[in-house]
Amino acid sequence: MVAIREIGPSTFDEAALLELLRDAVDAGASVGYLAPLPEEDGRAFWRAVRAALGDGRVLLGAYVEDRLVGSVQLDPLAKPNGRHRAEVQKLLVLGTVPGQPAEKLYERLGYRRAGSFRTMRRNRAADLNRP
Repeated sequence: MVAIREIGPSTFDEAALLELLRDAVDAGASVGYLAPLPEEDGRAFWRAVRAALGDGRVLLGAYVEDRLVGSVQLDPLAKPNGRHRAEVQKLLVLGTVPGQPAEKLYERLGYRRAGSFRTMRRNRAADLNRP
């Protein structure tokens, strides 16, 4: 079962969040970074998110068996007609590369593969990686 919990300053696990970001970037997610993600870039990203929590940003984590498998950031709107809304900033989910741990985790949870698709993404050398 997936549990959704708010991540605040006292429950902020930078190592788990960094692993999630690295997994997303390595899987080709379009989140502003190229693979391989330099550790300091990932840490700087999450430190900025942590600082933004004090300004109203909400960080939610998706957990399976206490393992972080996804996150989303929400920025509440400050406009008078938008106080009931928020903008999604980053949605990260654990990748499912065939044969990797995430795929096995989803299978154990009862998910079934509905299909797959090939993707192409750029790496730091601006070369196209083809899975």
